[in-house]
Amino acid sequence: MFSFKRFSVNDARCGMKICTDSVLLGAWAAVDDASRVVDLGAGSGLLSLMVAQRNPYCSITAVEIDPEACLDAADNFRAFSAGGALTVVNADALAFEPVEAPDLIICNPPYFTSELKSPDAARACARHGAGLLPETAVGLAAKWLSPAGRLAMVTPADGASDLVFSAEMSRLHLRRQCFVSQVEGKTPTRILWEFSKVDGPVGKEAISIRDRRGDYTPDYINLTKDFYLKF
Repeated sequence: MFSFKRFSVNDARCGMKICTDSVLLGAWAAVDDASRVVDLGAGSGLLSLMVAQRNPYCSITAVEIDPEACLDAADNFRAFSAGGALTVVNADALAFEPVEAPDLIICNPPYFTSELKSPDAARACARHGAGLLPETAVGLAAKWLSPAGRLAMVTPADGASDLVFSAEMSRLHLRRQCFVSQVEGKTPTRILWEFSKVDGPVGKEAISIRDRRGDYTPDYINLTKDFYLKF
């Protein structure tokens, strides 16, 4: 059980455990004007809960292929009382069709495709290319999103140009991009993305999680302070 300021998340049955990537994405994504949200590859439901805390008026559908992770998400949603309409759907993303076009799709897709796969099947599916890929999320977003809809996603920093190309081929436009470094001054290891069906200027940002002394940076604290108990 992981406790945040306004909710707790049990991920005991979930293949991919709670990680900093999801917390960063859930705090960074623009959610205020979204009425309908799809959390793609939702796992234990952390991103859905973060969106619901920030926008208690939206309707959120969490789509997750692993039935055990769905049980965690359903339990976490039932325990949540801060607002928002939260639903979990046990489905393969490629077979799922939203009832109404979402204004926002939020996704922390799997990564570490070159790493030796975990012997645990659920964790392997959550962490590797056998599951939901960033390019797959882009294609589904192009198909599902409302005319002004957005896709918010986090990925490793490598392969960024390929992802931008894939999005442009799907007629999704890069609108925001945040480069994430584990330590101040070091090469970014993650990128937070926002793609939209509407073209326009691109906002570029950078954030470091810790400074050279090992302390959390003011930018990271400010971004995540509404969630972490330690801030």
